Amino acid sequence: MENLDQMLVSTWFNVHSSVPLSYVQPPESRPGKVISPSGKTIPVIDLGGHDHAHIKKYILKASEEYGFFQVINHGVSKDLMDEVMNMFKEFHAMPPKEKVNEFSRDPNGRCKLYTSGENYKKDAIRYWKDTLTHPCPPSGEYMKYWPQKPSKYREVVGKYTQELRKLGLEILELLCEGLGLNSEYFNGGLSENPSILAHHYPPCPDPSLTLGLAKHRDPTIITILLQDEDVEGLQVLKDGEWIGVKPIPNAFVINIGLLLQVQCCVVAW
Repeated sequence: MENLDQMLVSTWFNVHSSVPLSYVQPPESRPGKVISPSGKTIPVIDLGGHDHAHIKKYILKASEEYGFFQVINHGVSKDLMDEVMNMFKEFHAMPPKEKVNEFSRDPNGRCKLYTSGENYKKDAIRYWKDTLTHPCPPSGEYMKYWPQKPSKYREVVGKYTQELRKLGLEILELLCEGLGLNSEYFNGGLSENPSILAHHYPPCPDPSLTLGLAKHRDPTIITILLQDEDVEGLQVLKDGEWIGVKPIPNAFVINIGLLLQVQCCVVAW
């Protein structure tokens, strides 16, 4: 039986000149062409504007029509965004056994490193990615299980998750106001247990045959995504058409998760 350090895509991707059969998607599941003849893209919202009502209106509209939007001037510094992106890249570039060892401390297995999906052994077809994930609640209770390597991981990622919590709560408050709810409706239990995921997609000999992730809905309230500016891969389904989401420097992609959709349906009902 293979050990995790041997199964990680980042361990063996550069010794294959073709995509291993276990990673080849059936034709109907392979990446489709991103066709946007109308020049469609997801909305971009400037959170630094002074017109609160305008921002609230556009966030609600983008959430209803796309379920996705990008935000700029969001208050998270460029230096911190660059630092955390480099930190994750540095982690994924570490020797395989070191990476695995960094996730051996949590007795409950919530701080973990995995490849393909979380149930690798059950994946009929595997996905071309490695993922690190761990809880990052404001209490900091899981930080003792976070990686200690690279050396500043806990410091940088801790600061980053604090900033993202502020941003997430700001967006949720704007959505609540737009829906006519108390601005703190999603505070507390619904948003007090966030997690961070850092996906790594190594270079692939034929990206047309495989996927990093299957099409899905995030089972969250919202997801705040920092894209690598040098990598395009995120696609959003809108009116039966896949729309490519180009990375914008210093922007975050906001994804309205399934939990928020369900909550809004309950409120509307």
